Amino acid sequence: MKTVREIREAIRKLGPKEAWQLAGERREYLDDLWDKEFEEDVNAGRLNQAIARAREEYAGAKTGSESCGSFHAALGSIDEHAG
Repeated sequence: MKTVREIREAIRKLGPKEAWQLAGERREYLDDLWDKEFEEDVNAGRLNQAIARAREEYAGAKTGSESCGSFHAALGSIDEHAG
């Protein structure tokens, strides 16, 4: 296994095509990590307070905008995952 320093040095030696390919692969990897962490947080209840606060704010909102409806649907989706 190479050290982080060795990996960084190797990346600097890549050509543009390989560097962009690596960047895309890294982005996908980080996106997958984020999704996994978010799902774990939801399932563990770590977002429950934030969800409750958002629901309170939504319930108190005087707007009928479409974005609020989408927001409400997203909160429902989180509840489904949380069990």
